[in-house]
Amino acid sequence: IRRRITGWEGVPGEIRSGERSAIFMSNHQSQLDPPFLLGAIPIPAVYIAKKELKWVPFLGWAAAAAGAIFVDRSNRERAVASLHAAALKVRGGCNVVIFPEGTRTPTGALLPFKKGGFNLALDAGVPIVPVATVGGYRILPKGGRRVRPGLYEVRFGSPVDPAAFPERDALMAEVRRRMEALITEA
Repeated sequence: IRRRITGWEGVPGEIRSGERSAIFMSNHQSQLDPPFLLGAIPIPAVYIAKKELKWVPFLGWAAAAAGAIFVDRSNRERAVASLHAAALKVRGGCNVVIFPEGTRTPTGALLPFKKGGFNLALDAGVPIVPVATVGGYRILPKGGRRVRPGLYEVRFGSPVDPAAFPERDALMAEVRRRMEALITEA
């Protein structure tokens, strides 16, 4: 697997240096996305993950040890409480990575976004950095067991300021538009 990272140099210096925290939102094509993103984001960041992953041998244990924030999506009150706790961490300087689709795509296409990450961004008051992973679906698709050779790209976009949007749905639409543009750029 060859790896290419583009756009990091376009992310504002205060985010790249860790002086200002951010929420990195990425599409989710493959099981390879989390480790590749971990290597592509050269500043400390923790993942927001569904609670079910916490109990997956090795993966869940590693995520918990790395400080992942687990969200119970089956219980709205606990999910909101988890995201509020995450907002406190983000305001305190923690960067987070979230997959707004909530799961890996079965077709390679971008799925509808869930609202939690956008509520988190509005609550924390920090920018969202759109990120696109490209190639992971061909290399190891959802349900796949064999890793194929290929190019795996991580593309960073310019940050979106949640304060510039009057409502969450407009913020979601803008992040989706930028992510789609990153996915399709040549």
